[in-house]
Amino acid sequence: RSEIDYEARARPGPAGLPPIDGRVRQIRYGAANLAIAIEDEQGKIPLNALDDDQVRRLFGELGLSGDRLDMAADSFLDWIDEDEDVRPNGAELSFYAPSGIHPRNGPLRSVGEVALVRGVDTDIARRLAGIATVHFGTGQFRPEHASLIAIRVIEGDTEGAVDLVNRQRELAGQQTALAIGEELSLVGRPV
Repeated sequence: RSEIDYEARARPGPAGLPPIDGRVRQIRYGAANLAIAIEDEQGKIPLNALDDDQVRRLFGELGLSGDRLDMAADSFLDWIDEDEDVRPNGAELSFYAPSGIHPRNGPLRSVGEVALVRGVDTDIARRLAGIATVHFGTGQFRPEHASLIAIRVIEGDTEGAVDLVNRQRELAGQQTALAIGEELSLVGRPV
């Protein structure tokens, strides 16, 4: 096996903080070789805080279209809302009860729970696992640590153009000559 520069790959990010963008870093700790990835939950799609348009963009980004997109989006919104009013293409308790499933009618408790929603399958829920969260915490969405899909879902196609370009550059290894930003702190932040 070839020699790996563990020190360089584990180098801290902005303000001396450990990189929290989910990419795997290799480091040596004593005699052990470790692969470490720290993900910023605020760089993921906050499933419990999406508006109707963001839900549609989410399922569209995951490859759903037409009637299936309408069904998944409306059913997802019905799953997390507190009422029993069925959206035009959605589903509430009357749809799920024969299967012994009870919609949450409140915030999701796990990303995997999405697989129970009408129009969504385990493949879609599995693909959500790396880009979405139910543990967002408080604060704002952080595009500098997000996947490109998460940026498009949260910000839309036109509003997020700058964030999309910046994140694409960062993922390609490009860095600006001067990085100006706020003082970063991970205290109390879900990672």
